Amino acid sequence: MGCGGSKTPVESVAGSTPTDGSGGAGKDKGKDKKKDGAKSSSSKADDAPKAQQEDIRDMYELGKILGSGAFGQVREAKLKSGSEVRAVKMMEQDKGDGEWSNHAMFVREIGLLQQIKHENIIRYYDFYEDPHFLYVVMEMCKGGEVFAKIVEIKRFSEKNAATIGSQMLKALEYIHDISIAHRDIKAENFLLMDSSIHSTIKMIDFGMATKFKKDQVLTELCGSPHYLSPELIGQKYNHLADVWAFGVLLYLLMYGHYPYDAKHPRDIMVKILTEPIKWQSKAKLSKEAIDFLGKLLEHDMKTRLTAAQALEHTWIKKSMAAKDGEGEVLNQEVVRSAHKKVTGSKKTIDPKLEAMRNERLLIIEEDFNKGIRHGMRLGETPTADYMSKPEFVRRDNKITTAPSRDLNAQALSIPNQPGGKTVPRRLSCMVEITTQDESSFQKLFDEKKSTGVLQSFSFSPVMPGMNTGPVGAIKPLSAKLTGKLDENKATAEA
Repeated sequence: MGCGGSKTPVESVAGSTPTDGSGGAGKDKGKDKKKDGAKSSSSKADDAPKAQQEDIRDMYELGKILGSGAFGQVREAKLKSGSEVRAVKMMEQDKGDGEWSNHAMFVREIGLLQQIKHENIIRYYDFYEDPHFLYVVMEMCKGGEVFAKIVEIKRFSEKNAATIGSQMLKALEYIHDISIAHRDIKAENFLLMDSSIHSTIKMIDFGMATKFKKDQVLTELCGSPHYLSPELIGQKYNHLADVWAFGVLLYLLMYGHYPYDAKHPRDIMVKILTEPIKWQSKAKLSKEAIDFLGKLLEHDMKTRLTAAQALEHTWIKKSMAAKDGEGEVLNQEVVRSAHKKVTGSKKTIDPKLEAMRNERLLIIEEDFNKGIRHGMRLGETPTADYMSKPEFVRRDNKITTAPSRDLNAQALSIPNQPGGKTVPRRLSCMVEITTQDESSFQKLFDEKKSTGVLQSFSFSPVMPGMNTGPVGAIKPLSAKLTGKLDENKATAEA
């Protein structure tokens, strides 16, 4: 049983040749049809596949499942030409929304990902697709998520936190220097190369990354709700939104909870826009640590530290220079709480969905063994070192989007919708966040930026459990937020 079906033609990528979407040239497809797809495996195996016809199975033997999520699976991928084992992230093809589809975003990102080469960033080897899946081959990270390993350490200190944080910041500094914004920095997107907490940390998952130009204003609402910066929610931001997200990650590690939390994504985002951070905590942190977090979580991105500046901060320098056993030790209860927050949103995969994926893979594998190739390789294989597996399980609190456009760029529309209508471009594909929400986020952000005072409370009619009364009924929000933030932080440092 073969895997037929048409798919959207792939746009040209560096090193690849446009095809008819069948995984082979049009004339080869015609030959297969004449013989009803029954061309012998021996004769086809003798034909060396052309670059664009190369199926992932020509290069790799797909192995056991390493993890699954709503996006698809992560499996082992053993090189047939040697003993090296890599990892492959397999995402399911989708057929809707044109440029907003998984396929379109995947193809668009290939050139971007192949530019990246840094010790603390996952390097990507190969990209393939077939009618059912998109494949990203990466270096294998055996250590798992950083936060999971931290829980195993009996004595976790500020020195350990600074060592981990500095590696993350080096990755951020690198991508920002080459004009790439990650836009989904979070705890789950950092893995350890091996089982030791002292092993190299790797940044992963560039599915929302985008290139940017100097002074460009990015507008897409994307990322994971807890980690969004105020200006990103306001849809007028730049690469420093990544620094805010890193600040959230470090705050979570050292305080055991997010700076802003709620059950509904909208509630979280409104709190980020309207409330100061609470710095008081049972956690015993040094003054330098609190100062560092405050400068990362600066609501005004103009005064927020850059990744390069953060690496030069006193807390990083002092903590890194400390001897083992020196410095403040983080409460184990706080560390366990942080890990629980990160893993709390893991989504159980429907066994029927997993069975369907495995069945599709089996059919493709059987066809390949008969000499029938459905796949094709996209782009050229980098000549760099290892690349890695992404997150084991994608969390269900993710916002998805396409690469960002300039603020003044003309609005796009999505063609070929049901009934032949076009739909105005949405900034966010996040479940339960509406176009009205996006407009309200912008209004709240603009009010705070221009006056420091929230006057309209434009979310009062839609915020569950917050306020259903008349506009202006939420008295505390009319305070000057900057002053309240400073007062709050000073109390924590005292």
